[in-house]
Amino acid sequence: MLGGAENPLASNFWQQPQFNDASERLTGALELARRFPDARVIAAGGSGSLRGVVVKLRGAESTVAGRFFADQGLDPARLVLENRSRTTAENARLTLERLQPTAAQHFVLVTSAYHMPRAMRSFENAGWQNLTAWPVDYRSSRFSAGIGWNLSNNLDLLNKGVKEWVGRIAYKILGR
Repeated sequence: MLGGAENPLASNFWQQPQFNDASERLTGALELARRFPDARVIAAGGSGSLRGVVVKLRGAESTVAGRFFADQGLDPARLVLENRSRTTAENARLTLERLQPTAAQHFVLVTSAYHMPRAMRSFENAGWQNLTAWPVDYRSSRFSAGIGWNLSNNLDLLNKGVKEWVGRIAYKILGR
């Protein structure tokens, strides 16, 4: 599961996991963990901040995810936390280095649906094999159901879409 749903700063302040509007990443991963009780659960995510000092102040996304999974009763022995990555490409590379999977192992990648194409490309470019996409956190439905006057929500969705497309283009150019 890729980080990005957690709010480490607020979680640290309130001493309980705090999430944003991508929390389906966590609930989707938990659903899979319950469906496949022998599978490991990997939470990848340090901080999107480029400054290391911020990570020290606010903690890692995977740390918050780990606490959420523990609070939900997941056996800590099943949990692997990757807490150094700052980008999707680093999620892929650092988790691969940490797990060193064999060609026979299968993995399910959980992230937001809008982020899945870039995430899958990043993981495949990093060398992952036998990877299945498990998109969650869909931001759309029928076109007619989404028409409305909520300007701030519409601008937020536009911002996420533009950011993701810029990310896809940059990653393609950089071979990530």
